[in-house]
Amino acid sequence: WSLSTTYARTGASSYSTGATYPHSACGGLRSPALVLGAGPVLTYHHVYSTQSGHDGGRVEISTDGGTSWEALNPSPAYPGALTEGTNACSWPGPTACYTGDSPGFPTARQAATVDLSAWSGLTVLLRWSFTSDAGTGGSLASPGWYVDDIQVTNVERPGPCVTRSPLAF
Repeated sequence: WSLSTTYARTGASSYSTGATYPHSACGGLRSPALVLGAGPVLTYHHVYSTQSGHDGGRVEISTDGGTSWEALNPSPAYPGALTEGTNACSWPGPTACYTGDSPGFPTARQAATVDLSAWSGLTVLLRWSFTSDAGTGGSLASPGWYVDDIQVTNVERPGPCVTRSPLAF
């Protein structure tokens, strides 16, 4: 993953799997550790174009520092699935994910949300995971996945609270 000036929704850049992502790729864009408060929600905007059924991405969460990952269920739901298990991340087929072209590609950025309430009170990592197969149908021919405007609500900041004088509202 890298920063790209292509397909940014706001600002000058977005996160990208790279223009013409490689064959047999398995990688992820990972958040710092987040302590989730009550009722946290993840929101992001994205656009993607991959080899449908063979290359794709999904959003995942870890509660053990990144040793293991669990796929999250965004809204709207993943529109497709990898149809085979021969991708570089070894996701079994079928695995629900973003694959093919996002609705309105390349001009429309899709908003997605994930309710993270099940993980309230825990320290988590979030990851946008992407995989491709060894075939040439998508990689080196498709733009890949671009993610922008990532927000997580109700994240607790570690450390003590500080009161400053004068206190004004």
